[in-house]
Amino acid sequence: MLVLVERSANIATLTLNRPDARNALSTELCDAILDGLATIEADREVRVVVVRGAGKTFCAGADLAAVSGPHAADFLVSFERMLEGVARFRLPTIAVIHGAALGGGFQLATVCDFRLAASDAVIGIPSSTLGILVNLENVQRLVGLGGAAIKTSLAVAAPHRPTRRWTFSRLTRIPRVDDGIPMVASAV
Repeated sequence: MLVLVERSANIATLTLNRPDARNALSTELCDAILDGLATIEADREVRVVVVRGAGKTFCAGADLAAVSGPHAADFLVSFERMLEGVARFRLPTIAVIHGAALGGGFQLATVCDFRLAASDAVIGIPSSTLGILVNLENVQRLVGLGGAAIKTSLAVAAPHRPTRRWTFSRLTRIPRVDDGIPMVASAV
């Protein structure tokens, strides 16, 4: 299964389950994320959704095989539909970032309502080094999260480790991300 959905009390966890591929996004994984959200939507006991990655990485971005070749357009449609589905989801979403959250993985984190980052989190949008453009709506989300200066450093400098503590509305770095989930979940 590309996505695992679990519930504990009123917290649902949606786990990207491609650890061997560093949870890289493919058309199928984007569609599975939306299917997972539909499953969560049907459970009226759930009050908050945690989005995380299996293994050592949150999400390494797009699967490069998916964004090149004859199926690239299909991937982009699926990717944008997934981002929009997460952004508009009726319940609060918390991205729990560990390891890499790059490119599309970082964009997935930005559409979540809250972001908790482990001390090993590496975030960025290295697509500029690959000649891949980020669409305007996603750039605007980044500006809303951290201002133009942070967005520029992420888009140009590729992977980036923030050196300052950001607020919950941006990025909260804590030593053990699982410790922050109940705190955020109880606040929403």
